[in-house]
Amino acid sequence: MYDLQDVEVLRGDGYRKIAHERYSAWTHRIIPKVTGQYRAEGVQVYPGDGLHGKAGASSRTMVMRFRAMRDEAALVRGLREAFERQPQTAQLRVFRVAPAESGDYLAMIELRAPVAVDVPALGEAARHVDMINTYIVYARQATGAFPKK
Repeated sequence: MYDLQDVEVLRGDGYRKIAHERYSAWTHRIIPKVTGQYRAEGVQVYPGDGLHGKAGASSRTMVMRFRAMRDEAALVRGLREAFERQPQTAQLRVFRVAPAESGDYLAMIELRAPVAVDVPALGEAARHVDMINTYIVYARQATGAFPKK
């Protein structure tokens, strides 16, 4: 997951210098074997200016995908009801996936602790969920995790 203020950076020279043909040999070997890969870019529709970590620390990020969702306001309302009242939630962000006509949305919920999804609170949006994944924070060199040599 990239957390960007502008997705155009993915089409720039700087990104091209580290991506695509420049991927490691391991990446070139593994990518053809990956199934179920989903790559999307979107515009943040709620809250509009959130960035990862802006609302404080979290221990995991839940990503939910909604397919062919036509009522953006109902989706945001349902997600807010399902997550913002829970003390485990640090921050909720909702993205409209390009192209907008697809009706696809991604919700990224930064969590302090595990949480059960309040499906009834999602309302009509619950019928459009087709993916829920939770990602644990990964720090390559977290403070105190590796002794200095």
